[in-house]
Amino acid sequence: MIIDSLKNLLKYRKLIPEIESIMPYVSLYTFNESSEGKTEINSNIFFIKNEYETGSLPSELNGIMENHRVHMDIQCVLSGDELIEYERLTDHEVFKSYNTEGDVELFHSKEPIKINAKAGDFVILFPGEIHMPGRISETKSQMKKLVFKLKVDRSNVTK
Repeated sequence: MIIDSLKNLLKYRKLIPEIESIMPYVSLYTFNESSEGKTEINSNIFFIKNEYETGSLPSELNGIMENHRVHMDIQCVLSGDELIEYERLTDHEVFKSYNTEGDVELFHSKEPIKINAKAGDFVILFPGEIHMPGRISETKSQMKKLVFKLKVDRSNVTK
């Protein structure tokens, strides 16, 4: 997990070369655009526009965190302030089995670390780092985020 200011995002391009491809979208995207759902940049990268109020998750998702196996997230906060709960995936109890179409599986959290993400920040979450954004920080907040999904080459990863 990496959290930093959006103004520093390009500094991470040696670690994640695909950052070059997402920068024009981070810099130029406005929420006046009516593109719902996902926007594909290329075969390995897409993004989702998220607008929500913190604390609006259904109650059955309290204590639940998500994991992605195929994609890493780069969550770019354009406005608002939220807590993102984070843990490394170890022997967590499964809440909902892996869905290949959505590249998501859900787990019961144990002792999450709470990360404050505010307008102008980005958070990078890798596969195996379970997380749940949208938690209330100080007060409820209207969030506007672009969540980039970058396909991860897992061919050199051992279990």
